[in-house]
Amino acid sequence: MSCKCIYKCKETLRHENRVAVFDKYWKLGNLQAQRNFLAGLITKVDKKRMVVNAKVNRKFNIHYFLPKIDSSRVQVCKSTFLATLDESGRKIRTIIRKQHSGLCSPDKRASNAYRIPADILQKIHTHIQSFPCVPSHYTRANSKRQYLEPHLSVKKMYVDFTESLPEDVKPCSLQTYRNIFNTEYNLGFHHPKKDRCDFCAKYEEYPVGTEKDNMTPEYDAHIIAKNQARLKMLEDSNKSKNDRMFKCFTFDLQQVLLAPYFNVKSFYYKRKLCVYNLTIYDHGAGKGYCYVWDETIAQRGSCDIASCIVQHINTQCSEAEHISLYSDGCGGQNKNRFVFTALLHTMRKFSNLKSIEITFLVSGHTQMVCDSVHGTIEMAKKGQKIYVPQDWLQVIEKAKVHGIRYDAVPMNQKSFIDFKAVNEKLFDMKLNSKTVDGNKVKWSKIVSCRFEKGSENQLKIKYGYDDEEYAIVKLGKTATDVEIAQELPQLYSSILPISLAKKKDLITISNAVTFPDTARQYYQNLEVNRGKSRGSDESFPVRHDQSAHDADADEDQEMNLESPPGLEDTYSKSGEKKEQPSKKRNSKREKVKRIIKL
Repeated sequence: MSCKCIYKCKETLRHENRVAVFDKYWKLGNLQAQRNFLAGLITKVDKKRMVVNAKVNRKFNIHYFLPKIDSSRVQVCKSTFLATLDESGRKIRTIIRKQHSGLCSPDKRASNAYRIPADILQKIHTHIQSFPCVPSHYTRANSKRQYLEPHLSVKKMYVDFTESLPEDVKPCSLQTYRNIFNTEYNLGFHHPKKDRCDFCAKYEEYPVGTEKDNMTPEYDAHIIAKNQARLKMLEDSNKSKNDRMFKCFTFDLQQVLLAPYFNVKSFYYKRKLCVYNLTIYDHGAGKGYCYVWDETIAQRGSCDIASCIVQHINTQCSEAEHISLYSDGCGGQNKNRFVFTALLHTMRKFSNLKSIEITFLVSGHTQMVCDSVHGTIEMAKKGQKIYVPQDWLQVIEKAKVHGIRYDAVPMNQKSFIDFKAVNEKLFDMKLNSKTVDGNKVKWSKIVSCRFEKGSENQLKIKYGYDDEEYAIVKLGKTATDVEIAQELPQLYSSILPISLAKKKDLITISNAVTFPDTARQYYQNLEVNRGKSRGSDESFPVRHDQSAHDADADEDQEMNLESPPGLEDTYSKSGEKKEQPSKKRNSKREKVKRIIKL
C-alpha cells in the first residue's frame, strides 16, 4: 500500500489488520448489514471554514475510520478506506444520503422472492419420479416424451403429495408443483394416437347414438379384460419381488435394428442387414435381458422366439419352481403351438419347475416394461456408428446409464431349436385339437395357457382372465422322460443367405465409409441366396429407378459375384429387360408347323 497522506495509514495500519477488516465486511453477505457496517466507520463533519467563490460548494467533510485488532479505531484517508474494503465512493455517498442516527435506512427495492426450501423441492422430485412411466410404443424413436397412467392428473398427483408429507411440514402450492412437473419433466398423460387401441379409438370417435350404444357392451367387456390382465401382471410382478421361487417375465420383440447404422442420407435407400432383439424383463430382479441375432443366424418366427425364451429359462431359472410369462397375443410369434411346445418341454426337462404359465395381454393394451427397455436402446443408438451386428451388443449393454444395466446375449444357430419337429415327435399338439368336453380349441381366443407337473399330457387353457377353471386339452402323445432328455433338433443347419441386391448395397456402404477391415470382410463373406427368395426382411424400400433384380453384369464383375443362373438370358448388359416370347405364342407356332408338314 502506497499512501502519503497526513494520517500515515501505512504505519498505523498493518496489512494483517486490513485483511481481517476485509474478510469481516464481505462475510456479512447482506447489503443492508454491509451498509450499516460502513455507516459505523464514517462520520459526517461540518466544514471549518467556508471559501468564497469556490468551484465546489461542499457543505461538509467525511472522516473515515477502520477498526484495529484491539477494538480501537484509527482514522485513515479515503483511498485507504475504499481500497481496504474494495468498495466505491458512490456507495459511501449513498450511505451518507440514507444515514439517520448512525444507521442506514432500509433498501426499498424489492428483495428476492420466496424460495422453496431445498428439502421440499427434493420431496417433489422424488414424488414425481415414483410414478411408473413408459415411452410411446411407436413414436419413441422420434420423441423422448414419456407417459403416465391416463387416469392420473397433476392435481391428483399434488393431492397425493400433500397427503404423504408429515403434518408439521408445510407443503408447496399446486402451482409450484405444476411448474416443476411442466418445466423439469417431459411427461404426459394421454398416449399418442399411434399408441391407442384401435377398438377404443373407434368407440370414442363414434357419435352418440344407436351404433355407439350397440358397441357399449363389447367396449365395456374390452376394458374389463384389459384391467384384469394388467392387474394379474401387477400381482405376479409384486409376488416375484418377494418370492425367489416365483419368476415373472415379460417379453417382446423390438422393432428391427439395422447394421450398418449411420446417419448418412445417401444410405437411406440402401438395404441393410436386419438385427433382431427379443427383450425379456425379469420383474423380480428388475433387470432386462436382450437376446440378439441377425438375419443370417435365424429368422423371427415362433420357433426362434421360443428358443430365446427357453435359453433364458435355462440360464436364469435354476432354482425357480413357478414361472409366469406375459406378452402380446401375436399369433405368428407368441401365441401358437410351438411356443407352447417349448414351454411344456422345458417344464418336463427341469425337475425343480412345477408350473409354467403364459398370459397374453389384450390387443391394443400391451404396454410392458420391455417397451421402456426398447425406448432406452433407441435413444442410446443416436450418434452411434454400428459397423456389424455384433456392435449392437455394446450399445445395448451401455444404453442404461443409471440402475441395473441390460444384459446383451448373442444368439448362435445352435441355440435355435425346431420345436415344430419336437411337437410332432413328442406331443402331437394339433390345430384341430379338442378339449376333454369335446369343444374345438380356439387358439386365437386363448388368453392364458398353463403347464403343470403331474399333468404332462395336458394343456390347460383359458379364454377369459377371470375364468375360475381351465379348459383341459389332451395331447396326442405323452413323451417319456428318456425322450425329453434327448438332444433337440436344430432349426437351421447352415448360415442363412441374403439376397444378391442386399449384399451389393452392404458392400457399397462398406466401401463408401471408413470401415474397419474386419467389418468390410464380414460383409464380403456373406452368403448369397441363388435360388428362390426365402422372404427375408428388406430393411428399406428400393428406389424407383433401381432395377427390381439389381442384376447388372458390370457390377457383378466389380464385386466378384456371379449372376444367378438364367439371369443373363432375361436381362441385357445395359440392364434392360429382354422381351421373352410367351409360352402361348410358342405353342401356336408349333401347331402351325405340324399343319404345314401334313
